[in-house]
Amino acid sequence: MIKLHQNIFKLFHRIIPVLTLGAEIRARKQWIKLLELERGDIVLDVSTGTGRNLPYLAKKVGREGIVYGVDISLGMLRYAAKISPKMRNVVLIRANASHLPFKDECFDAVFHVGGINTFEEKELAIKEMFRVASPGAKIVVIDEGLDPKLRNTKRGQKLLQSNALYASTPPVEEFKKFTNDVSVQWGFIPNKMFPIWPYYLLEARKPSHKIL
Repeated sequence: MIKLHQNIFKLFHRIIPVLTLGAEIRARKQWIKLLELERGDIVLDVSTGTGRNLPYLAKKVGREGIVYGVDISLGMLRYAAKISPKMRNVVLIRANASHLPFKDECFDAVFHVGGINTFEEKELAIKEMFRVASPGAKIVVIDEGLDPKLRNTKRGQKLLQSNALYASTPPVEEFKKFTNDVSVQWGFIPNKMFPIWPYYLLEARKPSHKIL
């Protein structure tokens, strides 16, 4: 397990940034822009893993803000902790995304990249994201998924054969149980040779009042 976590850390923090010529970094920054964060905000990074999003979130909220990174894997958090000492506004907590240890409406934004496709309690995890988000807060979720328009193309078929998770679809219906303000985007993170990691991006806003 330690070896696995080491490999994941190297993959996301060293290999992918080089292979994509910085495209992966630019993508994350663009995703984070959608959160509409301001200095002094408090943001939650669900399933933070090895902490790939933490530096960009921490910079966005500034020293006045706080970034909470939660993950169920203690091994992953140990690697995230290797980079968090450089950011005094980051707090790491071991927690299940389906049972977040926070009070209601305490975050100015909620972010999640990678993992929700395989969550056993997907709807409950989404419900928790909305519960801890403040009214009007943005919730952005990204995970593996190939645009349906591309699935019957030769490139699409090859991608689907290479990774079964690329056939995943965004949990739009689950999101619509908590908000009417939700949209989906599809994209790729390119590398030197060919596009990799096709993804969907769910962008939502928590209502300022309960949906009837």
